Amino acid sequence: MKVKVFGCGAILLMSLVAQPQAVASTQHQLDIGFTDLAGLDESFLGARYRYFAQDLESLTGPYELKAYLNQVNNYAIGGFANDDFSYLNADAAIYGPAGLVISASAQRLCEDNSYWQNTDYLVSAAVGKQMNEQLQLGFNVYYSRLERHDMWFGKDNERVAVEWTYAPYVRWTNIVSNQGWDLELKQLAGR
Repeated sequence: MKVKVFGCGAILLMSLVAQPQAVASTQHQLDIGFTDLAGLDESFLGARYRYFAQDLESLTGPYELKAYLNQVNNYAIGGFANDDFSYLNADAAIYGPAGLVISASAQRLCEDNSYWQNTDYLVSAAVGKQMNEQLQLGFNVYYSRLERHDMWFGKDNERVAVEWTYAPYVRWTNIVSNQGWDLELKQLAGR
């Protein structure tokens, strides 16, 4: 994929919060992004929908952290595509009793051209415990699978690689008057 971003072009990224007129609630979030840059051969279109199990409007904290700070269950699905790549993602965060936090995610990235096709899958799950208002400790599990199919000189080749990874994580958050820190130390992928 060629990347020349210095020409004239347009990028649009927006986040829409769906609010019915009769009720001022924020439980649905839609993120949409697309690009058509001069010098970039392939434009992309992407979208993500997130549902919050509780109204975020009345809750405290910075908007991006409201669900986490107030322990609001949320679920999302999204993805993007261009001529050669497609990406799908689904994730969820569920808050239980006594500070229990469960999160999960499934991702699929596919690169396809005339000579090969790579498909990557990453499934992750985490279980954590909110130790106090600032500190969360937990454990991640990752399953990573890479499938590669290629065709060279009439010969069809297929390779598969699988990896499991386990790792602890730490999240420290200190927000006062909508300002502060949200730091997370964890492994992001199985490879």
